[in-house]
Order: sequence, then structure tokens, then C-alpha cells
Amino acid sequence: MEVRTIMRKKFVAAVAAFAALCGMVSVPANAAETTQPIREDVTPHVLVPIPVPESKLVSEPEPVDIDALAAAVIRGEYGDGEARRAALGDNYDAVQARVNELVPVAAPVVSQPVQAAPVVSQSVQSAPAQSVPQAAPRSYTFEDVYNLAVNSPYCELEDGSDLPQCYWHDGAGDGSEPPYTDIVYMPDGYGYQAHEDTMTVSVFARNPWL
Repeated sequence: MEVRTIMRKKFVAAVAAFAALCGMVSVPANAAETTQPIREDVTPHVLVPIPVPESKLVSEPEPVDIDALAAAVIRGEYGDGEARRAALGDNYDAVQARVNELVPVAAPVVSQPVQAAPVVSQSVQSAPAQSVPQAAPRSYTFEDVYNLAVNSPYCELEDGSDLPQCYWHDGAGDGSEPPYTDIVYMPDGYGYQAHEDTMTVSVFARNPWL
């Protein structure tokens, strides 16, 4: 009986000393002597540390900035296809959805065949040819006509239609008496006939040359 009592006193003293070290209670110097007897039917209390759940020991993950990741994807920092999926991991679906919102997919351009405008043919009517009025004849004198005759080739045809400019003489060397026929055909479209009996010049429209 005495041994048990001594053991209990020592146990109580040890518990009190431990509590004092932890700052829980203050133990008087004569704690061992002043300790009340412990009832034999009471189970002594023992301090047991309470385990902390591991879930509370793990730090909470920082929230993911989806907008920042979407901006980085748009800049090309995460590549594309499977490389982007692997780099983003569990955030791929959320980030890709945000990217699609920021950069909507352009609708495909449907090319339509271009139909050429019908060509309306218009008949081009040529302007009617306008006749150029014939220039007025020259005012040649009798001497001018003879000078032109000397410098002009001889006409093969009497109307002078074989050359632009030629000289026609009728009656020369045939023994006929004057007046002779002396005509100079000029390119201006006129024939100039010299009359020796009157020393004058008459003008008429010539036939066009061939």
C-alpha cells in the first residue's frame, strides 16, 4: 500500500512538472508534499498529442490566372496542338475556351464564281464619206501654160487620164492650119487650154487619171 502511494505521488509530481514546463500550471515548490491523495478508482489523465490532418498541413494551391495563360497562348508561348495540351495540363480546356472567346474563329470565305458581263455587240457604222470640194483652178496666163507644157510629159490619152500631169497637143506636124489644141492637165483636177488666136487660157474639169 505504501509503495503504491509513493508511486502515485511520483507520477503526479512528474505530470505537474511537465505541465509547468509547458506553461500550463504553476507548481509550488512543495508540490510533492502538498499533493492530495489520489483516489484509487480514478484513472489518471495523460496528455496525448492530437494528430493534425495532413490536408491542413498541405498549403492551398494558388489560383490559376486563366486570362494570363490565354494571353500567353495567343502570343505563341505554348505552341499548338498536343504540345499546348501537354504544357497546360489540367488547365488546357479552360484556357483554350478563353482563347476561343478572345480570338473567334473567322468564318470560311466562300468564293462565288464571277460571271462575266454579257458583251453587247454594237454595229459600228462608218461615217459617210464626205466629198472634198475641189480647189479652185489656178489663174494661169498663156505664157504660164506654154511653160508648163515644156516641162510636162506628153499625154498618151487625149483626156489626160493616164498621168497626173501631162501635155496634150493636137495638130502639130499634120499640116493642119491653126488653131492647134494645146492642153496642160494638172494634178489639181483641171485642164488648162491655151488659145493662140486670142492668146487666152480656158479652164475645164479634167477626167481623173488612172
